Amino acid sequence: MAKAARRLNMSQPSVSQRIIEMEARIGVALFDRQVRPIALTSAGAILRQRAESIITEISTIAPLLRQVGRIRMPSLRIGLVDSLTRALCPTICDFLRLRSERASIFTGHTTSHLSDLMTHRVDIIVGASALTELDRLERWTILEEPYIIACPKGIAPPATLAGLADLAQAIPLLRFSARSLTGSEIEAQLRRLRLDVPPGMEFDTCAAIAAALMGRHGWAITTPLCLYEARIDSETLDLHPFPGPRFARELTIVARARELGNLPRELADQARTGVAADFLPWTRQHTPWARFRTEGGRI
Repeated sequence: MAKAARRLNMSQPSVSQRIIEMEARIGVALFDRQVRPIALTSAGAILRQRAESIITEISTIAPLLRQVGRIRMPSLRIGLVDSLTRALCPTICDFLRLRSERASIFTGHTTSHLSDLMTHRVDIIVGASALTELDRLERWTILEEPYIIACPKGIAPPATLAGLADLAQAIPLLRFSARSLTGSEIEAQLRRLRLDVPPGMEFDTCAAIAAALMGRHGWAITTPLCLYEARIDSETLDLHPFPGPRFARELTIVARARELGNLPRELADQARTGVAADFLPWTRQHTPWARFRTEGGRI
């Protein structure tokens, strides 16, 4: 006790009182006062070992932070909307390989990823919504892409909203499931335009929509990225602009605010680079009339 007091520049009674207060707060005795000299109890020995480990760990923090440009996160978990898998998964893998010791990528719908983000089961969402209605999130835009019309070869393009209404009555609309944000956005747009579209088949994935299109089971309202994901091009389908006012979806990086430093922004920068290198050349060949926007403006 006397030695501890000298090292801490305290009086011996003050040290003894601090230990008594600690024992009362924890609810166990740390010292056996029935022996001379005083000795640690089993609980005191455990505390001492753990404290030594903590002090050792603390001593490594400052050097670690000084190397921040060269260290990696212990783990990162990414929720990736399935329509971006082909376009962004290679880029995200490159990023995670350099920035994390252990990484997980979960594909699926943005709605389910949002639940995982709010309950700390994923760290970042790469999805089809900015989730602007929610607080305590940070958002970084990757790309805004237009919704388009995809039809089997030989079907006249719907150049006007009236033509779109006629197409909907003549041929079944192959819908995205309302469980997805893409499906919800499409249904909301049809209601806004007061287009009465008969019920039909709906699907959960871009690949399923593509298979139905290839089988000439109907037409679809989709996006260039969804078609890119399904590996379908304008040689097997006719692709047309969506008539009427601009109708688009925004693809974003979303993370809990101020938890990961600059990492979400850096991932968004790398995602834009990946999209520009791989996906946009495909669009210039198959949908040259489509207009895309990034954080820097229209492209």
